[in-house]
Amino acid sequence: MESKSLEEALLQYKAYLDATRSPQAAANYLNQTKRALARYLLTSIDAPPSTKRKPTKAEEEQVE
Repeated sequence: MESKSLEEALLQYKAYLDATRSPQAAANYLNQTKRALARYLLTSIDAPPSTKRKPTKAEEEQVE
């Protein structure tokens, strides 16, 4: 399976979660993944540094 972008990879991961987990569990796993990407991946490419606080809606939307 080849992903062409981070967005496509997240969509494929969401489809996998939807097929293998309950709706609530799938949503939780996807949200945790997006938070991890926002905190660690984006900071590694010179985005603003991570903090201990929960990401804002705007920060989460950057990942979507």
